Amino acid sequence: MNEWFDEKLFLKYISNEKNRDNALRIIREVERSEIIESNELKDYAALTIKDSLDLKRIQNYFKENNRNAYITWLLGQNTGLRGSDVVKLTIYDLRKAIKFRKMIVVEEKVEHIMTSRIKNKKPVKKKTRREIKRTVYLNNKLINILKEFVYGKPSSDFIYPTNSKLGHIRRDSLGKVYRRALLKLKIANENDVIGTHTPRKTYGYMQYVEHDNDINYVQNLFCHSVPKTTRVYIGLDEVEREESAGTMDKHTY
Repeated sequence: MNEWFDEKLFLKYISNEKNRDNALRIIREVERSEIIESNELKDYAALTIKDSLDLKRIQNYFKENNRNAYITWLLGQNTGLRGSDVVKLTIYDLRKAIKFRKMIVVEEKVEHIMTSRIKNKKPVKKKTRREIKRTVYLNNKLINILKEFVYGKPSSDFIYPTNSKLGHIRRDSLGKVYRRALLKLKIANENDVIGTHTPRKTYGYMQYVEHDNDINYVQNLFCHSVPKTTRVYIGLDEVEREESAGTMDKHTY
């Protein structure tokens, strides 16, 4: 259960026999609330890159064709930063991160808290927002690449400047840059969801593999409230479904 779940209220609610049929459904909603209520299902559906060769091809493509996209991709892949935070970074932010070998960002989490109000025989949920300060550390290779990237650039510049009113590329526009590249490289197909969550999810998946399949470790990195959220986010459920098909090979005659 999420830490905000009111157990007493829930038990009182299901003590009414008419409400017991809803008990399991409510429990499932609570367990999956961070995914369902965030209204970002498409972000959870975004493609996760699980092959090291594919990662190398993506980076080489951006390095040769779009240096700004190369840097934003590397930041997402190496730190797990969200695309909405990456696009707002400036050259000054990178210089500061290089100096201290880390970056501190404030991520906003949307949650829905169950209240004591009942509507249509269901507890009413209240939408809340909370800020989480997250520190990400930079590895040596990333630092060296960033040093070369910021050299000679004005500190006030965004890392991916555009002529838009914002002055930097929009998150959705950056996602389209990633999508075009992965389609061109034939790493993805037209039906795949590709966006700024792709390098972030890839970061989570690689951390999971490199740390002995420790889902709690990755959950902590992403500040997710429950392991199930992390499993769905980095694509583990999909992997297990694929593996389950192979398990039945020996039982097929």
